[in-house]
Amino acid sequence: MFEIDLNKHYPQKKDNNVYLCNVRKRLINATPEEKIRQSLISFLVSERGYPIENIRVEIPMSRFEAGVRGRADIIIIDNESTVICLIECKEPNECLTDRVFEQVKKYNDILNAETFCIVIGHYFYFYDCRPYSDSFKQLVDFPTFRTLI
Repeated sequence: MFEIDLNKHYPQKKDNNVYLCNVRKRLINATPEEKIRQSLISFLVSERGYPIENIRVEIPMSRFEAGVRGRADIIIIDNESTVICLIECKEPNECLTDRVFEQVKKYNDILNAETFCIVIGHYFYFYDCRPYSDSFKQLVDFPTFRTLI
């Protein structure tokens, strides 16, 4: 686990209690989880070099496998549209439980991303699963886009 201060990336709340999502190009209800999601997107683009066109938000899992419920909070794709990172965002007062980890693992079993991350407030649990069949290597920093591709 590592911590990243997302304070300078917090989105501006609009008068009607919504945020503008720069990925989805629409207004989204301002919830604690959405605040984390939008802050993370800003961080990825401005500090880690992720092209906004390689970021997808709230993608239904049924798009990848028929009948699967749920949505991936954020996925990062490479230039060939292969999913290279799955990110699950949780609001600051949640905990990393087995249920949260199993949800991400279930999604990643479908997506086959090389990496996945669970973000709880400012705390990041980032895993590389590329060279490790059934185990994961926990990372100590959020990689740049160039590092992932």
